[in-house]
Amino acid sequence: MSGTAIGVDVGSLGLRVAWSGPDCQPVELGESAAAEDQPWVTAEFEAGTINFVTARHLRSAAAVHKLVTELSAARTRVGTETGHQVDRVVLTVPARMESRDRIGLRALARRAGFTDVHLVNDAIAAALGEDGSVPARTVLVYSLGYSGFEVGLLRVARGQVRVLHHMAADAPSGAGMDSWIMNTWLRALGQREADDLTDWTAAEWTRLRAVAEEAKHQLAANQPVRRFWPPWSTGPSLVLETPTPEEFRQLTDAQVAATRDHVREVLADAKLSARDIDAVLLVGGCTALPAVPAMLDSELGVPTRRTGPNHLAWGAAVYGARLGPMDAEPDQAAEFIDVPEQPVALTGLTLPAHGVAPDTTRPSDPIADARRLWSDGKPDDAKALLTALIDRAGQLLKEIAESTSETESLLAESTQEARDRARRAIDRAVRRLTKGQLADAVSESHQAWELAPDLDDVFQKMIDVHLAAARAADTPDRFADAYRWLNCAQAHARFNQEVVDCLVERMFAHARHHHDRGQLTEAMGLLEQCLNLDPDHPGGQELSAEIGAHTHG
Repeated sequence: MSGTAIGVDVGSLGLRVAWSGPDCQPVELGESAAAEDQPWVTAEFEAGTINFVTARHLRSAAAVHKLVTELSAARTRVGTETGHQVDRVVLTVPARMESRDRIGLRALARRAGFTDVHLVNDAIAAALGEDGSVPARTVLVYSLGYSGFEVGLLRVARGQVRVLHHMAADAPSGAGMDSWIMNTWLRALGQREADDLTDWTAAEWTRLRAVAEEAKHQLAANQPVRRFWPPWSTGPSLVLETPTPEEFRQLTDAQVAATRDHVREVLADAKLSARDIDAVLLVGGCTALPAVPAMLDSELGVPTRRTGPNHLAWGAAVYGARLGPMDAEPDQAAEFIDVPEQPVALTGLTLPAHGVAPDTTRPSDPIADARRLWSDGKPDDAKALLTALIDRAGQLLKEIAESTSETESLLAESTQEARDRARRAIDRAVRRLTKGQLADAVSESHQAWELAPDLDDVFQKMIDVHLAAARAADTPDRFADAYRWLNCAQAHARFNQEVVDCLVERMFAHARHHHDRGQLTEAMGLLEQCLNLDPDHPGGQELSAEIGAHTHG
């Protein structure tokens, strides 16, 4: 591939960019100027509530415009600094990001001028952003940022990254901590201040969230918060001295402690223990909380390493550099990614939530220039200048008018592309199933559905693959796999009786298996789950009585 590949961490609070190229000397770009009137997270009113939405979720025309502008600015600036054409971009996104948003990001990246667009999950980018000198290792990626929490378990070996297991949740999150701080302030208001809130605009709520974020960083550093109300007031005004650092620490300690079970769950589902973990990477601003490394150290006994702000962008740049020629595109949603070892020069850049730095040079005034030409006795030159200006203005108006429809067209094209890829992926999943590659079949079927969740035929085939794989894994030693696949299918198709029946039968059979081996606690646990789904299961009460007799005998 000629040119330069760049990696972009599409974060909840802005973009981070890194690039790779033939030049082995890293070059850093400065930050562009902040634009307070264009925040990355904005408040929206909905049914009497206030939601804070990040631009990454493309829920408004302004968000679409902002992302196109940001990506275009990144492409231009990296191209200027490196002297290379920038065609390829790799965007890092959370594994739980909705397919709609993934499709939208791909379309907008093309709108920004990139011809070769790839997505990679944050956990994979985190692993790729590490030093590649260690030949093989198992890595746990613990991510806690503005939008939520994720744990990824990966195996990095011989230039390949494989996702062993993964889980994600919307909480805890930095956004939740911001909301807690804002609610603490609101509860401390007097009646007059509370009544004033009904007149607040979305811009004022947006500003309040930004102030709460600043307070969060102070509290995390064990610094007391003292704010006037409203927080941007200089007084005289109501003074708020809550929450305290101790209250914030109690909140965050409890939230981080609650993620311990998720870490255990990921290890258990991958059939690994803490002894199998070689490295723990911390990703996201909230991992700076002391409770995070403390919890992981007590749980795993493995030293943690908190990654830098550009780490995911670096990993994405590594991925982009190792893809090879542009026509050799792998499955961008794949959990198994080939990354052959190559030396890659990386450079880090922070692009905050705003556009390019403003041009400080004073622009010319073509109207004044035309008037001056006319005064100088050059009417033809003045007419030519004004005619050119009118033509350029007309062209710009046309581009503005077409921008919305063009973006919608790109989204439609990208959606159709995703649907085609989804149908190819589900067909591959079925072929894997016939070859006995059960885990790969289930994984690929799920990826197919994520590409096009609106396609009923792909969805049904995804459920069928889960069912068929679970039925094929019919031995006791494969119960954990079958149980996981059936629970996944049930989560997607909760009222599919075939899925429920299959899950009930597998749990009952394995409960009987535990009972026959004297493992009564395990047997009763599975039987209770079975009877919760089917209280009238034939044999259920009989097995329960047998377990009870052995327990009390």
